[in-house]
Amino acid sequence: MDILDKIDEKIKEDGIVLDKKEVESYAKEIMKRNNCKSIISDIDEQMLEYVADDWEEEGFDSEYDWYQEYGKGEAEDDIIEGLVREYEKKNKVKFHIDSFVAIGKYIAKKCKIDY
Repeated sequence: MDILDKIDEKIKEDGIVLDKKEVESYAKEIMKRNNCKSIISDIDEQMLEYVADDWEEEGFDSEYDWYQEYGKGEAEDDIIEGLVREYEKKNKVKFHIDSFVAIGKYIAKKCKIDY
């Protein structure tokens, strides 16, 4: 196995490492199919999965208020990471974990989502 084969094998295991411009490019590609309004709407729906059943008894006016107090970003993680994973699957590519996270952070920043 020559050095290029070893590099290819390492990329398959760990994923592709992207520079800043490549991160932006992939994030923009993902956002072409998923605009900020739909991403935020999906996050709002997903938040309900993490809200305690007794949120009203705890004195909150809404599920959203409860999530703002107790949520740890699970809904944001679910939706944004899901978009990146979906892109990987559709395009048969695997991003290195650092690149994966950077793409998610770029999407969150552009959509003004705490992430």
